[in-house]
Order: sequence, then structure tokens, then C-alpha cells
Amino acid sequence: MPLNVPGILAPLQFLLNPRIIVPGLSVKDIRHLNFNALKKAGYRGIVFDKDNCLANTLVPELEEAWKECRQTFGPKNVLVVSNSAGSKRDAGGIQAKSVRHHLGVPVLFHASMKPGYSCIKQIRSYFRSLSDPVNDDQLIVVGDRLFTDIVMANRFPLPPHRTLGVWTTSVWVREATLMRFCERKLLDGVKKWIIARSKARASKLAAQAKEDDVNDKFSGKDEVKRKTVGDQSQEEITEGEEAVLRRAFVHPLPPALPPSRKNGALRTLVNLVKSATVLLRRS
Repeated sequence: MPLNVPGILAPLQFLLNPRIIVPGLSVKDIRHLNFNALKKAGYRGIVFDKDNCLANTLVPELEEAWKECRQTFGPKNVLVVSNSAGSKRDAGGIQAKSVRHHLGVPVLFHASMKPGYSCIKQIRSYFRSLSDPVNDDQLIVVGDRLFTDIVMANRFPLPPHRTLGVWTTSVWVREATLMRFCERKLLDGVKKWIIARSKARASKLAAQAKEDDVNDKFSGKDEVKRKTVGDQSQEEITEGEEAVLRRAFVHPLPPALPPSRKNGALRTLVNLVKSATVLLRRS
């Protein structure tokens, strides 16, 4: 089996830039994504991982959400990019053909594994080749692995607005459990020790700038120096920004329907018959 060299090298980039594994949005699974709201916000293309995000054949729990996604964006604007189906590990493209048949959307054939830059280039080429091309800042990348899917999303070139990386935390097939545990702990550490502290520093600088602004007004100065604070706040993806995205693009799952009276009455009748049978046997 070919090694995923880009995936092996991703932790090295993490050491230089820990924010590379921070998703723009985290959800349990795709049922929580409000696809209509994402479309209205300007997103027009969406990239899905297959393994554990969707699985080879769509699990029943995701069927309605997948149908809504395809209807909202259109089948051609939904692309499956996997390190199994459609990759160099997929001899003859057999897995890719199966996934395309079951999911009803195209599967990218790519020589370089995620999160490689060559793979990103092929994704960009696909969306630019559509009759109505999709730009990088109109793309969403959805996947369950931080060091492949989210790193790939954060490696896209930075236009005025970055590609949105969505991390799904549910696992449909138990695999790479240790790696997932390590990824989650690393993300928690980045949020706690880097992002939270940077956010605190930015808030402190903002408060200081506000105080200096008041002092400048009393001293007759009109110019307020906010460049440092502005640059730092624009550079970072903070938990506050994720909260804004959650309010805009995430909806809770509808509550499970209670059992109908008909089913309840039938169950009661079955229990009565069983009890009567037991009593007759004892007698």
C-alpha cells in the first residue's frame, strides 16, 4: 500500500503553524449542517471525504442530509475526495465507480494523497472547469481527520475569505482510533494555549487602544492607532468566530419522534398474549 507522504509531512507544518489543524466549524455529522444557509452565504461547492464522513454506501442516518446537500448545491458541485476511492490505492478505479454509483456525485481521481498541494491543485482545477466555475472562497471542505481534511482546507490559497473547513467528529467505522485521539488532544491544546491566549492579548490591546483613544481626545489628538490590534484580530481564527459560524450554518437535529399509540397498543397486546401463554403453561 502506497505511503501517504503529504499526510506524514503535515505534522511538520503543524510544528511551524499549529493553527493549520484548526477547523472553521466543528459538527457531529453532516446532518447538523444547514446547506441552504451555506448556499445563501455564497458557498457554491463542497468537497467531502468518504471514509467515516460518508462511508462507502451512505448510512441510513445521513440519507436525508445528503439528499438536501445534492439538491442545494447540485450534484456536479459536490465532489468526493478520498485517500482510498479515486486515489492511487484504488486499482482500476473500482472503489471510485462504486462510490459514484451509490452517492450520485463525482469522485476525484488524484495521484497525490490528501492533504498534498497537488491534490489541492486538482480540486481547484475541477471546480474551475465547471460551466459555472467555483472560486476557492466559495468552497467548503468536510472531513473527519484534522491532519488530512482540515489541513487541506487551510492550505488553499487565501483570497479575501478562506475556504471553509468543516470537521465532523462522529465515526461510522472504528479505525485509526489512536490517531483520532491524538488529533483531538492537539486541537484542544492549540485552542487553549495558542488561540485563547492570543485572543486575550488582542482583547487587552483593544482595551488599551480604547483607553488611549479617550486620552488622545482629551489631549486634542484625533488620530487613533489601532493597526496592531486590527491586524492581529484578522489573522487568527478564534473560538468566537466559530461561534458566529455555528449560529449561521448549524442547526440541531430534530427530536426523535415518540412511539405512536398504535405501536404502543400493539406492544401491549403482544405482552398480554405472552403473559397469558405463560400462565396457561403453568396451569
